[in-house]
Amino acid sequence: MLGFATLNGAELDQLYLLPGQFRRGIGSTLLARVKERSPGRLSLFTFQRNLAARAFYEHHGFRLVALNDGSRNEESEPDALHAWRKSFATGACNPAAPSPSRVCDDVEGVPQPSVAAEDGHEPNV
Repeated sequence: MLGFATLNGAELDQLYLLPGQFRRGIGSTLLARVKERSPGRLSLFTFQRNLAARAFYEHHGFRLVALNDGSRNEESEPDALHAWRKSFATGACNPAAPSPSRVCDDVEGVPQPSVAAEDGHEPNV
């Protein structure tokens, strides 16, 4: 096994690759499979300082929704909440579009994972 992903409803709880397996398309393949199995939307947390993970998710269509001070995770490490919507990829929604009549998915409405979830996990890329 080179890596795995864990999907909990619309939350990507984990995406993990073995050390040395980065930049080989494995993470991208796992993420594509997760998107296929998602309900058309995903959210995830990563540590703010994990710039590689943040760049990976943003490259794959995720948008930064919020930055947190770390009080919500076990490590007390500041984290970043990212969200993906199928409409982002299709071009059906562009929140930056100047038209006030444009209707988009509300990324600010992304639910926080429940306290019972393993919310200290960080996707590794």
